[in-house]
Amino acid sequence: KFSTIILVFRQKNALMVDWLVAWGVKSAASFAFKEVLLPLAKGGIEDYAKDALKEKIEGVVKDEHRIAVGKALKEFLSLFQDELQGAEDDLTVTQIEMQFGGAVKQFVDRSEVRTILGLAFGLDGDKIQPERLAQIWQDENLTQLPEDFRWRKVVKVYRHKVREILAESPELRSL
Repeated sequence: KFSTIILVFRQKNALMVDWLVAWGVKSAASFAFKEVLLPLAKGGIEDYAKDALKEKIEGVVKDEHRIAVGKALKEFLSLFQDELQGAEDDLTVTQIEMQFGGAVKQFVDRSEVRTILGLAFGLDGDKIQPERLAQIWQDENLTQLPEDFRWRKVVKVYRHKVREILAESPELRSL
């Protein structure tokens, strides 16, 4: 019985690592928001993908969808981190994680944010409003972002990254 529990634990952890690798998380040391992705890798990606791809899939979330949504979220988080580092030159990855990790998790866990980020997967990609994301961040009273944080740049590059993700997979091009 104990060996079965260990085997299941190892399989779940291997699956979690597999999702992180599939999403492009290469080095946890240089990625400040790994704690945001871990719950998704442990099984929460199903619901996240359903919110992000609401009208684009017919209720069935396939592995291709999970991979694409995970990659897109990882890209968004990386862009967010890059923008923080660009706005505050002296912030280390650890400082970003400590200062903004909880706020970013709360932000991307919101259903409205999932839906907004999911717009990039369809023809509505240009409808992502950086101002709305900034307003949600403010409304949630999350950690103050640097004054020169550029939501518009994050969204613009995010849309481009999602287009690249979609182009990688014939199954996803129809989204």
